Amino acid sequence: MDILVNKKENVAKITIKGIKDRPGLAAYLFTILGNKGYNIEMISQGGISNGRTDLSFTLIEAQAEDVVKFINEKLGEIDALGVEMEKGLGMITIMGEKFIKTPGVAGKILEVFAQHKINIELISTSFTTMSLLVKEEKLDEAFDAVKKKLEEIS
Repeated sequence: MDILVNKKENVAKITIKGIKDRPGLAAYLFTILGNKGYNIEMISQGGISNGRTDLSFTLIEAQAEDVVKFINEKLGEIDALGVEMEKGLGMITIMGEKFIKTPGVAGKILEVFAQHKINIELISTSFTTMSLLVKEEKLDEAFDAVKKKLEEIS
């Protein structure tokens, strides 16, 4: 199966809690962060309830505290309830065109995490990519298990 698996260490997750759901807000935030030199690698939005949602994203740990400080300064402007940061994470990214053409592959990959009792902190998917955030101490185990599973199903 032509699916590639990569891993990345030293990742932080930032979650903006209870952000007001309105058009253009994500574009505004991520444009400003990009202009400040922060590379956002993964974005995941929760469901909307009472007009508010949680917006999580990842970047390298070394930049996380500066980004949290910046967002805290913007909480009133963006109409959010708070911001949280979690460090000590790692990211596994699975990518390839066959990813979308193989029925059940996502379930098989997620099953690996369950079998190894590895909690997934955040998931983001597209047509050809699945990125999963885990505690960094579980990153190598998860990476090796995913690669083995993909070899089995190819």
